[in-house]
Amino acid sequence: MKRRLELASSVLEYRFTFRVRWEPFLIHPHCPKEGIPVEGPVGGDLTNPRVQHLKETGKSLGIDFNFTCPVYPYTVPAHVLVEFAKEHEGGSKENEISDKLFRAYFTKGRPLEMRHLLKIAEDVGFDVAQVRQWLEDPAREEKIKAKAASWRKQGIQAIPFLLVNGQPSCSGAQEKETLMETITKAAAKFPLEESPV
Repeated sequence: MKRRLELASSVLEYRFTFRVRWEPFLIHPHCPKEGIPVEGPVGGDLTNPRVQHLKETGKSLGIDFNFTCPVYPYTVPAHVLVEFAKEHEGGSKENEISDKLFRAYFTKGRPLEMRHLLKIAEDVGFDVAQVRQWLEDPAREEKIKAKAASWRKQGIQAIPFLLVNGQPSCSGAQEKETLMETITKAAAKFPLEESPV
């Protein structure tokens, strides 16, 4: 949805001011810190229609889904990094950080360990020592877990899931046109005065 959302917002930017915020959601909320080993062939089961569809869709959007990571990573620290980006430099690098995390996992097959997260932080110009302090702070991990759990309690059970102006709007990997329609309707129904969509 990320790339299609970017396409939709680029078309609608003459009407709305966008600020994309990323919220934590844990697909495997009880994942151990070492991750969960992936069963099946490296690179994904190409006989699976869902895998084929995802790879083909990604290719059409310029995204190379390789599925070469040997584990489903423990993603809480990655969410802490996104929160760091959200709270520093006016949140201007939050989307860039999220993009680099997606590419590190889905394209490069990296398990999002500390060294990978620090490299991403360095690449966008953050103070690596400060980022490390955040990543090593257990309280920040617990905050992420609590926030992710709160989304489940609100009925969100899968991702991607889009909220517009703080209101639940749609789930799943929607087409650009669907996202444009959803954003337009939600902005009219739930307007924010001088606030981003």
